[in-house]
Parts: sequence; structure tokens; C-alpha cells
Amino acid sequence: MEVLTKSLEFMNHDDNMKCQMEINNSRASDEIRLTRKSDLMLIDLWTDSTNTTESVPIPSDIFFAGTVPLLDCFIIIDERGYNDSSMQAPGLLCRFRVVISEEYRSIVSLAIASKKDQSIGYVIRYEGEIQIISPIYIRAGLDYLGAPGVIGYKNMPDEYKLFLQETYTYDAFHTSAISPILVTWYGIQVALLHPNTKSIFEKPGRTKIKASIASGKSNKKSKVKYIKTHVIKSKELEWLIYGDNLDEGRKIKRKALAWYVIGHWRKLKSGNMIFVKPHYKGVMRDVKTAVELRGREIAQVHNGTTIEMLRGNKNN
Repeated sequence: MEVLTKSLEFMNHDDNMKCQMEINNSRASDEIRLTRKSDLMLIDLWTDSTNTTESVPIPSDIFFAGTVPLLDCFIIIDERGYNDSSMQAPGLLCRFRVVISEEYRSIVSLAIASKKDQSIGYVIRYEGEIQIISPIYIRAGLDYLGAPGVIGYKNMPDEYKLFLQETYTYDAFHTSAISPILVTWYGIQVALLHPNTKSIFEKPGRTKIKASIASGKSNKKSKVKYIKTHVIKSKELEWLIYGDNLDEGRKIKRKALAWYVIGHWRKLKSGNMIFVKPHYKGVMRDVKTAVELRGREIAQVHNGTTIEMLRGNKNN
């Protein structure tokens, strides 16, 4: 999962059909609707949203902590009325989907035992009827998500494939078209685990959606299902993050009530690798969260084998 500078390549037919089948076997449960402003605020929960000069690596900590709150969701970002160089598509309504395997905990265990890259999900980028699919990989001991160096596709004409290959290297394409989706997706996951901002997701609406759309299958006779819809309003999100620190009249750097500290792997003098769990800092850090209750564990790894798993409880 090193930085890739090779040419843009597409999956072979068999691998492409396999990834489509895995996506089709999953069903989106939620749809997150963001404005440009609320998108940036979610990103700021864990990284600097103003950094547009380089690719931002996506942490893998919530996988190793076993605290991925949302496995399959659509993300819609309304960028109409905005226009700056960091945007996905200036002035457009952008639609994406991120699918994480329901078996991700087992995949994490396999990654720890094998010390090899393991596919754990997919990013789907919609461009009209065209779908661009990028697998997501994890590796024990590596703090960030990785990519395989090839992309999948659906409903993509050959001439569009050729256009992409003539325009991008794989590295450039992933940086501009895939990584920004994961930056937002990770911000959503952090917000769902955050002691304050998680409340913004507690009363979703419901939207009718064809079951074929929720799963990704093509079926004109598909039954209509409902999907939970979360419209994230920037004013409400801002209050949940900063509380009384809000001061719109002064140009000061506001301090969040609680901020996320990304989990990471640490190598001991013995050569063992330990996973340091993600946690919160700030005045609201002691509020019980999903990270604290479900993710209080340290995986010690030696020679590719899990030695010990320590899990905390409410009494700790």
C-alpha cells in the first residue's frame, strides 16, 4: 500500500464482477446529506479541511478498534453555489457510496494474523450512470487505509476508460477522485462516535428508495424500500462542536468541546506492535462514547499473531 505513481489501470473482468457482486450483496442503510460548509466541519473534526495541497491519508484506527458505526451509506454533498479549488465538483450535487464489509472484524483479525493487506470495503463514485469503484485495504501495523492500484467500474464506456487513462496516473486519480470521498466518510464516522455531534444523527428522516438502488443491483421491478436520511445542518453542527465558544463577530480560533485523537500502532522495544486506541480530549472527553465502551482494546501483535486482546468495560 505504498504511494503509487504507475499508470491508471482497471480491474480484469473477473475481479471487477467479484467486487460488483460484493457491493450488490450489501444494502445501504443511511444517506448523509451535506452542504459544502457542513462537509468541511465534519472534516475538521479530525484533520485540517483547509489543507488542499496534498493527499490526506485516511486513518484505519476505527477498524482495529472495532468501532465503525456506519457500514454502508450514501453521501450526498451539495456544492451548488460554491466554487473553490478543493471541491469535488464545483457547483454540482455530488453522490458517493462507501460500503464496508459486515465481516470487517473478522477481516481485521485475518490482517493481524497474516500481516498481509486485506480488502475491507469499497468506495463508489457516481458520475451519471457511470460508477467508479475503488477497493479499500487495511494492514496490521499500518495506521492508514490503502488502495490496490487498480479501479473497478460499472456502466463505463471504453472511450471513458481511455480518457481517464490518458489523463491520470493512478496516484493522481486516487488523490483527486477517491481520497476526498474517504476524508468526508471518515469525518462522518468520527461525528457518529463524538460525544456531542452523534446526537445530530439520532432523528433521521426516511426516504423512499428502490431496493435495487440501495444494493446497487439493476432491477426495474425492484420493490421500494426506505433509507434513513440525515440532513446535516451546519448551524446545528457548529453548536454541537463548539457550544458557547461560538463567536461569529470576532476572528478567533474556536476550541472544540471535545476533539478526536486518532488511534495508531506503536512498536515496542521487544519488537511487538501494540494498537493504541482512539480517544477524546477536551472538556467533554469524559462523556461515555462508543469509542470508549466498544473500543477499549489493545491488540499486541508478534510475528503476525495476536498475543492478547484487552477489552475494558463501564467500570474501568
